[in-house]
Amino acid sequence: MGQPEIHTFELSESFADETFLSKDEQRRLKSLAYTGGRRKEWILGRVAIHRALEEDFPGERFEIGSTPRGAPCVNGTTRLNVSLSHDGDFFGVALTEGRREVGMDVCRISHSSRLTRILQRLALDLPNLPPSLIWASFEAVLKIHKRGITALLDADLTINPQGDSLFVTGIGTADQVFYRKQPEYFVAWCCSEAECTS
Repeated sequence: MGQPEIHTFELSESFADETFLSKDEQRRLKSLAYTGGRRKEWILGRVAIHRALEEDFPGERFEIGSTPRGAPCVNGTTRLNVSLSHDGDFFGVALTEGRREVGMDVCRISHSSRLTRILQRLALDLPNLPPSLIWASFEAVLKIHKRGITALLDADLTINPQGDSLFVTGIGTADQVFYRKQPEYFVAWCCSEAECTS
């Protein structure tokens, strides 16, 4: 796995069953005391990560933990980094090996009208790109720099297409973002090292 592996899944509520989790993950879920939608999201996120790991590392078993910030991580190994995103039933998982971190986001195309208004409030001079792609790109870059959404408020943001990728400036360095368009959503990702490609 030299480059990030990008996985996308559509997971229905039927997968929000804690029996899909390991015993340690079930204990972690119980300690978090999540209920309702947040509980479902947490379980489905771990199911998506396990599916991605199974596709890339058949037969190996991994435990999914959480960083101090609450983001998922692969326990017991320093060789794997994970980024998780979801929008409704669409889940995205990005995996990288070694020191290379990855940030990724999934954004439904159906959010375009709402996102157009949000992007207009930021008073950005943006290229003619789908709002869902712009938003997913910003979110991916925010994740790689471990910044919250409010970082967009004071940033001098630009996003420029270049070949099959985008360059986002104003959050960190000039971050190269790769993306895929699916019928109902965009998935965007970027890495902490320049070698990251699509």
